[in-house]
Amino acid sequence: MGLKEQLAEDLKTAMKAKDENRVGTIRMLKAAISNFELARTEPTNKDATKPITQADLLGVVDKQVKQRRESIELYEKGNRADLAAIEKAELAVLEAYLPMQLSREQVKVEIEGIHC
Repeated sequence: MGLKEQLAEDLKTAMKAKDENRVGTIRMLKAAISNFELARTEPTNKDATKPITQADLLGVVDKQVKQRRESIELYEKGNRADLAAIEKAELAVLEAYLPMQLSREQVKVEIEGIHC
């Protein structure tokens, strides 16, 4: 199942569960993906003829994750724990759509395996 299909299913589930944070975050992510797709089809875009891949969509998710992390940092510096908490909740939902990240130790083991 692709990311867009997964988002549609997760949105239905979140709506049935009345999980407003999850519903709002998924809707925001779907809108970001739609905006990316629309921008991609612009004739002035050099990639307009290329098909949109799952990697492209994961890039949109990653961008949203980075935005949330930056917002959390700024809100915490500004002593706005209430807003930081909202961003953290959205971040948790978004990170579920990214592939599992390797730890530093796992990366080190992989690199050492290549050099042998």
